Amino acid sequence: MSHEQALELAESREKQSLLEAKSVELQRVNEAKSSFLAMVSHELRTPLTSISAYTDLLERNRTGNLSEKQVRQLGVVKRNSAHLSRLISDLLDISKIESPEFTLTKTDFDLSEVAQELVESLEPLAIAKDQHIVSISNEKIPIVGDKQKVTQVISNLIENAVKYSPADATITIETLLNNGDAEITINDTGYGISKADQEQIFEAFFRSRTEENWEVPGTGLGLALVKRVVSMHGGNVSLESTIGIGSTFRITLPKLSAATPETGTNTPQVDEEKSEADKAEAMILARRQKMVKLTEQESAANNAA
Repeated sequence: MSHEQALELAESREKQSLLEAKSVELQRVNEAKSSFLAMVSHELRTPLTSISAYTDLLERNRTGNLSEKQVRQLGVVKRNSAHLSRLISDLLDISKIESPEFTLTKTDFDLSEVAQELVESLEPLAIAKDQHIVSISNEKIPIVGDKQKVTQVISNLIENAVKYSPADATITIETLLNNGDAEITINDTGYGISKADQEQIFEAFFRSRTEENWEVPGTGLGLALVKRVVSMHGGNVSLESTIGIGSTFRITLPKLSAATPETGTNTPQVDEEKSEADKAEAMILARRQKMVKLTEQESAANNAA
């Protein structure tokens, strides 16, 4: 029996060593990926700044010097430069959020006011597609959170609703209190997302595979960013969608999410299920405890004899 216990103990130690080695390697790969994203984003932003600047200069000097065709071509360059700039910003945000040093800077602000300001600033996007955008808010909803990042989350969802909805669609943004928590919903009458795609929609780089959604350019980073920021605030984001009818994204945030008094920041909250490595480590630990108990029992029995 002692021999079997020794073999099991050796096996457990070997498995633990393998798990630790895998954990270290995964951490190294993740850090390398984040560094690569940050470096590439920075290198892309430098030439893009020059492209945007010279495009603006040419537009200012177009009277009498540029033909209508050239003006339209400049418009194409400008729109694509803006699109590329947004993609670079998403890459930078993803790499920052995955960093263990990433924290939230919390302040007091009104969620309804933020939503209303975003509706006013993004309404021209909807008007350009002959869409209707509606804001519903009957009361102030004071919360404690990172205002800049919450604003970015809501902006991403509204822009997605505009992009993935056809002309004459209606987009509704509503803020309310629900059982003491702040809640904001973004509803559209757009193309919708299939049940299969809904299971992966918040994963980085994943995009819905419907034909209408693929025709819209994007990287699949926006919703991953939304999920991570909301989770770090201790909140939750959910999706209800039907193909051909539309989608509803619902964000729930704690009304009073306490900030750390010294720094006004907090650390990411992890509410995901245990990984396979965690499960394996827990199993090995349980087997160790069992072996120790059996050894103690055997020793006690020998002493009694």
